[in-house]
Amino acid sequence: QILRSLRWGVLLQPIEPLSQRLLFPLTSIGFMLIVLLPARLGEIARPYLLQQNTRISFGSATATVVLERILAAIFILCLFAVSISFIDVPKWIIDFAKVFTLILLLIIGLLIMGSLTKTQRTMNKIIEAVLPVRFAALAKRIIETFYSGMSALGKKRHTLTIIMLSALIWGALILTNWLLFRALDMNLGYLA
Repeated sequence: QILRSLRWGVLLQPIEPLSQRLLFPLTSIGFMLIVLLPARLGEIARPYLLQQNTRISFGSATATVVLERILAAIFILCLFAVSISFIDVPKWIIDFAKVFTLILLLIIGLLIMGSLTKTQRTMNKIIEAVLPVRFAALAKRIIETFYSGMSALGKKRHTLTIIMLSALIWGALILTNWLLFRALDMNLGYLA
């Protein structure tokens, strides 16, 4: 949980540097609600709570949570790729993984394209042409605040720190499972 909170702090740092005294409780509450609420609805809690306690907008905070989920999906795919090279899995699982990978790449591509200034100008023109003035202003503000939440990836040091913390988080999760198997005297091997 500490590693998750530290990673969120790095993601938020370009927007507003925040102390772990604030972030750790918000991270803990958010992840508790992810467990308690269906369909990961708890993901909304952290951006909401952050907005209530700082000057960071809900859209920017939500973008950091989206980045965390994208990183999680990438790590899951990497673990899956390692696993299938050692065990035989049904074809439908591999087909599903291929579709999941394509969807993930599409989302990453859209996020990258949307973060480009030229693309944002084009999106703003489309929004202005399609929506009434009042709604167009709101939609443009939502898009702007969302993409400002992705600014941590624009800095090489932040990106490397985020990747390292994500790897540590997944390593801790794997270690927890391995220790559980050992405690229950289940000799399933490292691949399990």
